[in-house]
Amino acid sequence: MNNQSLGLQGESIAKKFLIQQGYFFITSRYRTRAGEIDLIFSKGGVIIFIEVKARRQIHFGYAMESIHPRKLARLYRVAFLYLHRYNWKGPWRIDVIGLQFTSLGELISLRHLRDVPP
Repeated sequence: MNNQSLGLQGESIAKKFLIQQGYFFITSRYRTRAGEIDLIFSKGGVIIFIEVKARRQIHFGYAMESIHPRKLARLYRVAFLYLHRYNWKGPWRIDVIGLQFTSLGELISLRHLRDVPP
């Protein structure tokens, strides 16, 4: 399984998890010139931008450790563009979901961090 298919599998698992938690799916892979956000959901009148990180091995660190300040700044820029485009004035946040897989592609853990600051 290559990195792209692992990423798509991670997004699919994250999407199912969030729907089970009562989130409403809006879109996936929202792209602008500034970057991309993996998933966009809403819950309780809040727009939630979600970055999904999937890792197969820990040689390069755990999934959650790959969210660095530069990546967060890019996520916030894309979120601002989305909010402006749809004239959203309500509450919003950025979440991160980290998935850890075995080398064979079996899910070991899923971790959901809510309201990640820039």
